[in-house]
Formats: sequence, structure tokens, C-alpha cells
Amino acid sequence: MAFKAGFVVGFGAGYVLGSRAGRQRYEQIRRAFGNVSSSPVVQRAVERTTEAAGEQGKRALSVVQEQVEKAGGAVKERLTKNGASSGNAETDPPRGSPAADTAER
Repeated sequence: MAFKAGFVVGFGAGYVLGSRAGRQRYEQIRRAFGNVSSSPVVQRAVERTTEAAGEQGKRALSVVQEQVEKAGGAVKERLTKNGASSGNAETDPPRGSPAADTAER
């Protein structure tokens, strides 16, 4: 849906900017766009689309947060299972980090 809307907007903008029909045709297109965009049907569609996008964004955020927590738990489990360099996974800096590099020197 987003691709179609973007395509239509891009096509319209390209046509208007590239049109050689002059100011009269530009004004005609602008009025038609104003009429369509102010239509109650179009306004409701925009509202529904915005709401749906917001809901999907919230769902995606929730999934990402769950996976980050899961990955963090797995990393912590591996560190405690395998042991850390000093035996304390909570205080050891990650390998390759600036803190780890300076601690080794």
C-alpha cells in the first residue's frame, strides 16, 4: 500500500514539475488534488492508515524488545556457564571494547 501511495505521489509530482502545459494546467491539477485530499472519504482513509501504521509500529517494537531480552538472557547464560575472564560476568567489560583494551595493557 505504501509503495502504491508513494508511486502515485511521485508520479504526480513528476508530472506537475515536468509538465509543459503551463500555469493553467498546474492550477487545474492543484485544484483537483485539493478537492481529492479534502474529501471526507480520503480523510478517513488517511486516519485509518495512520492508526494501522501506529499499531503495527507498537507490535514491531514489542517483538524487538522481546527478542532483545531473549538474546540478552542467552548471552548472560553463556557467560555464566563458560565463565568470564575474571569469573565475574557482571563487571567484566565486553571483549573488544575500549574498557577491555585498556584493562589488558
